[in-house]
Amino acid sequence: MKQDKILVVAFDGMDKELVEDFDLENIPQKEFGEIDNSTGIYRRMTSELFASFITGETHEKHGIKDLKTSVSKRNKFLKWLFPKPILDYVKGTHTLREVLMDNKGKEKLKYTKNDLEIDTIFEEIDSSLPLYVPSYNPSMYWLSGIPHNVIKYFGHERFVKEARHDTELRLRKGSATQPAFFDVTKEFWDFIMLHLHDPDAFQDTGIGDLKEEYKRLDGIAGEILEEYSDWTVIFMSDHGKPVHGAGPHEHNKNAFYSCNRELFEENQKPHITDFHDKILGISGQRSKYVE
Repeated sequence: MKQDKILVVAFDGMDKELVEDFDLENIPQKEFGEIDNSTGIYRRMTSELFASFITGETHEKHGIKDLKTSVSKRNKFLKWLFPKPILDYVKGTHTLREVLMDNKGKEKLKYTKNDLEIDTIFEEIDSSLPLYVPSYNPSMYWLSGIPHNVIKYFGHERFVKEARHDTELRLRKGSATQPAFFDVTKEFWDFIMLHLHDPDAFQDTGIGDLKEEYKRLDGIAGEILEEYSDWTVIFMSDHGKPVHGAGPHEHNKNAFYSCNRELFEENQKPHITDFHDKILGISGQRSKYVE
């Protein structure tokens, strides 16, 4: 396979069966299939799955087993960083620390690259740009539980606005620490990975019209394909829609990938760890795991 520039766009939680059922036009590309996201952990969670994608290894080596860090690891940091009330909601005053607490009142944060025990593809390809990637440099919105926590304080209508707003921030406005995707000087980079939290938030909460949200994201995918027509473009998800009755944290196996070029052999169902070496090969890099 020739050396090329690669773009990965992760649609968190997008379900392969729903992509097909909703007859999307842009997300299913030339090669379209299901990802095997089994990693030996019953509770398939976003941080662990993306860590496996960007390292080419499972939790035994990269060290991330869940969605959030252990309480003891982040307690002191949170108390130092957010000592006073800074968010004033309609129903009382809350500190950002409280927003980040789990149901037992213990403070927890989601993983970042500081928690990974091995290098990732971003260290292996010199000109790499991670944008809001879970388990590496996630969005502050996502770290603080937005838009999920919005429901508690502002209701369903505001949740929908915040979920869509989060996507637009990543695409067109950026943040204090990360640029907007469509503002990136793509000539400088050999590998870019962008994470969009939709449609995971809508699926987790059961709010909104999923078909409408998938169609909206398919339109975004069309913009991306037009802008990056000369790149190898991979769309993917870490998991699919939660299985009804399987518990609030269990996700199904309908993770998908699509590519505008041939990526894997016909009828091959790649494992989530297989993309690491495949991307290195496309970019002209050699995996450190190959002798």
